[in-house]
Amino acid sequence: MKFVFLIVLTLVQNAWANCGKLTPADFWQKVNTSHPSIIAAKAKLDLVEGNVIGAQIRPNPQLALSADAGESLTGNVQSFEAGLMIPIEMGGKRSARMDVAGKQMTLALSDLDILKADILINTYVEIYRLRQMIELEVLQKEALSSMQRYQRNLSKRKSLAPEQEVELGTIELALSDMSLKLADTANKRLEISRHLGFYAGLDCAIEMSSLPKQLKFEKMPFEKEILGGEVVSAKARLDQSMARMELEKANATRNINIGPIFRYEKESVDETYAVGLSLNFEMPFFDSNQGERTKAAKEVIVSHINFENTQKEAKFDLETWYTRYHRQVSSLEESSKASMLQAKRKKVERFFERGVISASLVIETYRQLIEFTQSRNEFELSALYSKAQILKLTGKIDQLKL
Repeated sequence: MKFVFLIVLTLVQNAWANCGKLTPADFWQKVNTSHPSIIAAKAKLDLVEGNVIGAQIRPNPQLALSADAGESLTGNVQSFEAGLMIPIEMGGKRSARMDVAGKQMTLALSDLDILKADILINTYVEIYRLRQMIELEVLQKEALSSMQRYQRNLSKRKSLAPEQEVELGTIELALSDMSLKLADTANKRLEISRHLGFYAGLDCAIEMSSLPKQLKFEKMPFEKEILGGEVVSAKARLDQSMARMELEKANATRNINIGPIFRYEKESVDETYAVGLSLNFEMPFFDSNQGERTKAAKEVIVSHINFENTQKEAKFDLETWYTRYHRQVSSLEESSKASMLQAKRKKVERFFERGVISASLVIETYRQLIEFTQSRNEFELSALYSKAQILKLTGKIDQLKL
């Protein structure tokens, strides 16, 4: 029993050790290859690959056998007939069918690229959100520690002035509020870190060592050409509908069944052998596949309209994302940086410990600092999302790295 326990404990320790040793690049690589949703989507491609294989298959030949026996005026009659019918697809059905299957595979791959891009974008933002949550937790702990220190100093005094009693009550309320906020931040941080570990195919929480060290926003030159996103999928859907229309045109031509036939007949003592060729095909007098051809033609029109609308919307979106991203980066560059805010906070703490300023002012300083940090964090994540959307539309989602 102890041996089994040691094995389980060792495996758990190894799993957590592997998470702790992950570099940001290794972690991002694991997300790309091990995300459960990406793996499930790739598995669905097997269904489409089956259609591609099935489209290449030719129809099987048919073997017809018949035998009968009876009596006539001249004596016993026996006959036997065998025929082999080989179907021949006319009108280029097989090549059209293979083209449709190939277009289906292209569409499935483009849909997979969109799904993968969306998954990577959301995970990318969550990775930086986790880093922000860890930094926010540190800031909240510092605020809590500072207020606890002042509370202890006041509580040690045998008597307090009325102003000090009010300050002590204010500090205690602020401590309770900060404790609740710190617990909430810790819970959110744990939830995100566990989910990120799951996205990387690991059974552990992601630690700070696996996260990017610094957030950088570089200038992105404007590119008009759209090489990714829903436009590629809409174009693949249009190509598929056009290929299906050609297939329905080919289906209007009927197939031919042709093959040798052998007949043997015995009547009394006379025997007869016959060899010939059998040919049969359907006469398209009433059904020329007009309904399916019309339907396929309408689908081409709908797909073409959808492609044009998607293309126009993508151009507007790309311009919007570029404008939004550069405005966000400019605003972040103009706003106060975390290092400057930390310096101001420490200065306020020194004044507070010397008794120059009141506790309420310190509490307000921490409150504003935390609120500003949270606002800046959300603004940074929004800028990251804009950057990722630009890379998605320009077909450069592979450049999204930690």
